[in-house]
Amino acid sequence: MLVPVAVAAVCCAALTAGGRSATTRKWLTFFFDGVPAECPATNAIIAVPSSAENSPASGPVQTSATPPPFYYGHPPFVDQKCTACHEAGLGQGMRKKTPALCFDCHKDFLSAAKVKHQPVEAGDCKSCHDPHQSDQNKKLLLKTGKALCFDCHDDFFEKAKSKHQPAENGDCLACHNPHATDRKKLVNKATPALCWDCHDNFIEKAKFKHDVVEDCNTCHNPHATGESKLLTKIISKLCFDCHEEKDIKAVKGHANAEIKSCVDCHDPHVGTDKNLLKPGKNPAASK
Repeated sequence: MLVPVAVAAVCCAALTAGGRSATTRKWLTFFFDGVPAECPATNAIIAVPSSAENSPASGPVQTSATPPPFYYGHPPFVDQKCTACHEAGLGQGMRKKTPALCFDCHKDFLSAAKVKHQPVEAGDCKSCHDPHQSDQNKKLLLKTGKALCFDCHDDFFEKAKSKHQPAENGDCLACHNPHATDRKKLVNKATPALCWDCHDNFIEKAKFKHDVVEDCNTCHNPHATGESKLLTKIISKLCFDCHEEKDIKAVKGHANAEIKSCVDCHDPHVGTDKNLLKPGKNPAASK
């Protein structure tokens, strides 16, 4: 009976003290699965010496052929405070369930939010974050950009012809909050204010505006589509989602409206003409 008791005592002491020495880790990995790798002594990025420092007077400097990887460590892990998250003792249990455990240190961004990202609300923080360390990614992310998002969401780029640049670049956070917001689709701002972060505000000084111009998603898909300009439908069909085909055909010069492109004559956003006719397309003005 003495051997099991001795082993239990060693493991208990190691976990309770948050020990991270090579000897301690050897004991822990012998008895438990999932023990994280040893973290470096610092999470600072090691700088390569400059050419001046590598002068003949000072002698050659030995450098690795491969630059050292970036290291991002979770502070409790780096500070060897294992029991900040884990129960002391022989088990690998957590002190609390996530996200309650995370909110012991991080601000609770869920309680007041109206719209919550499903894995966050479910407390599945580890679906996106490593709780200990990352050798490459900030915020302890398992992957970055769209690669991480497509673990759950369908890859809408596979068959798309037209792609929104920030979405294609994987800059999902340019528009979305990954945790929680007060807006649908977890967007950082409502449209069109969100669009003006990149696009020029053509509404601000416009004399006439298309009725739907402030709801960009009425006509455009914010990610990717099979139509140019990220349109949700071919232009000859899109306009008839709001405008009655029979009413348009009743207007002089619009008998074949269904086979023409409305934007040949009309600006789809704003203009100086009440019918949003483009310059040179107003019959009355040409008389």
